[in-house]
Amino acid sequence: SKALRVPACDVDIFLPGLLAKILFEASDLKKIAASINGAIRTAVKAQSSRENGKKRRASTESHLNHSQTQKKPRSTRLFA
Repeated sequence: SKALRVPACDVDIFLPGLLAKILFEASDLKKIAASINGAIRTAVKAQSSRENGKKRRASTESHLNHSQTQKKPRSTRLFA
């Protein structure tokens, strides 16, 4: 049985639940599960990452090209 019986107090203690309460709080278990699930690489996640990277690169290149066309040429003369 997974329960500990204390006849003097008329109490049954469910050991897995007691251990879970002592070792981990519910929020800790959620954090552990989230870190495990977040670390798993799937084909869908990999494809999504590649698409996001393409979008970021395109946005950065567009910004750089736009800012270069807006700049005025610098003068190389130091004194007038």
